[in-house]
Amino acid sequence: MVYDPLNNRAVSCYGIDYNTVMADCWSLSLPSSGRSSWTNLNPSGTVPTARWGSTYVYDDLNDRMVTFGGKDQSVTSLNDTQFLSLPSGGTTPSWQTVTVDGAPPSIRWAASAVYDPDRDRMVVFGGTDGDTTFYNDVYPLTLPSSGNPTWGS
Repeated sequence: MVYDPLNNRAVSCYGIDYNTVMADCWSLSLPSSGRSSWTNLNPSGTVPTARWGSTYVYDDLNDRMVTFGGKDQSVTSLNDTQFLSLPSGGTTPSWQTVTVDGAPPSIRWAASAVYDPDRDRMVVFGGTDGDTTFYNDVYPLTLPSSGNPTWGS
């Protein structure tokens, strides 16, 4: 889940409900007064593979959520990167197809990630392949406003 400060809401995508892996996205309004409420975002664009165990950050310079990895319905670990625009003003969020340069981290789920606003990047740490490997590594992903995001090591 990420906090979207421009829309004053929390946003969460993917997950697992008992044995069903989800590909939906929801927002939780965070009004200064009154009750919070959940809304299905129904993003436009090509919906990524349903998954759980992904890691997310809010890229505040580009007003989007960046997700990495997870596990799909067949319990296969993933190492793809997805981008969800989170425009303000009631515009529908959309999944964006973005070319990512560099070598991504190996397949993994249950990793941690933080957003580094000074360098405009997501930093992914650790996770597991779900079999025998628990990672103790760090991968930065630059998130430029123009040009392709790039994985480093």
